[in-house]
Amino acid sequence: MKRLILWVTMLASINAMAADFFKDGIGYDLTSGIGGYYLEVVPRPDEVAYTGNVVIASTPNVLNNSTGIGPWEVWIIRGDAFVNCNSLTSITLPKTLHSIWSADTYADEKPYSYGGFGGCTGLKSITLPASMTSLGECTFADCTSLKTLSIPENVSYQYYYGSLAPGCTSMTSITVDSKNEYLSSIDGVLYDKEATRII
Repeated sequence: MKRLILWVTMLASINAMAADFFKDGIGYDLTSGIGGYYLEVVPRPDEVAYTGNVVIASTPNVLNNSTGIGPWEVWIIRGDAFVNCNSLTSITLPKTLHSIWSADTYADEKPYSYGGFGGCTGLKSITLPASMTSLGECTFADCTSLKTLSIPENVSYQYYYGSLAPGCTSMTSITVDSKNEYLSSIDGVLYDKEATRII
């Protein structure tokens, strides 16, 4: 009986970690919210890190096998989806993307967490689409190859303690759309809208 309980518990844990869909090398979870059903980008179900040039489609061609319903738009990149993907060099984000979440993964011996693309030391290029509305804490922590970043009009930054891009030793400039109501940039440095806090 104890063995059966242990086996069921292990199976439940495996199922909880598995992505709902795996398409063109990318893992997705199907989620429902106020706006209906949407997809979240999650870690690959085979636990292999994302590498090279990754392209995320706005509406991946995935369907529910039992109902045939789908496809759905990609709205979220989960906070742990790309953490420590050191060989990821560039990523094309979907034009439907709303948010890149933060995560609870902490960098070794550093006073900040990794979220979104934290620890992606090989990431050189990323463009945030105009559809975005929020960035999670430390989204680009230790992205040591990333040199510039442009933040669109409607993006807010969900922070508690950490900056958006701590440890980005090659970063020379972060720019913000002049119409953004939440953030600002002065001489390539990211601030809150009132320019009272460096982010």
